[in-house]
Amino acid sequence: GANLSGTILAKVKLRGADFSKVRLFYGDISTASPRDRLTLPNFDTGEYTGAVVEESDLWDAIDLSEENRRYLCMWGGNKTRRTIPGGCDGIPNRLGR
Repeated sequence: GANLSGTILAKVKLRGADFSKVRLFYGDISTASPRDRLTLPNFDTGEYTGAVVEESDLWDAIDLSEENRRYLCMWGGNKTRRTIPGGCDGIPNRLGR
């Protein structure tokens, strides 16, 4: 596994990537959010600790944990959401685009 929290994965092709034991954020999924250049991360709550995943391509990604799938659905935006194994039904698009 790899620690990808805080990394810029926007517009990255991750087709078929193995996500076993990968960390995309710290803290709780309900408060985790992508990194921000102007705001310090809060590693307890997860605010501003996550990877930036907008417009990433995740077709056929494997071993995606439920928490990582939810994070990707919440913060990936419409393009990323269409490529996530297992889909994003019932998970809000917190990116808003």
